[in-house]
Amino acid sequence: MLSKRENQILGLVAVGLTPDEIGNRLYISRETVRKTVCNIKGKLSLGKATELAAYFWCRMFGASFDEQRRRIMASCMLVLFIGAMSHVDVFTRRVRARRTDAMIEINE
Repeated sequence: MLSKRENQILGLVAVGLTPDEIGNRLYISRETVRKTVCNIKGKLSLGKATELAAYFWCRMFGASFDEQRRRIMASCMLVLFIGAMSHVDVFTRRVRARRTDAMIEINE
């Protein structure tokens, strides 16, 4: 159902990389990554990055991915990502906050 490139991008989204990080790793633009992620969401009828991650990991471990499990897995993935982010050092948080502030200024 998904192309080789879509599967690559799905795997990188599932481990939490940003579109910029995925683009740098695969030598493609951030916009190409975003468009591909939108295509993946459309093909799989999923709406959130956490659902994409849940789908990927369910597929990796051979688990069923019906709607109920999708919601449960998406919630679990969200909790895991939030937990992982709580361990990010203060310096990294400050750098990310500055990048976000700079992007908001650029877009305004």
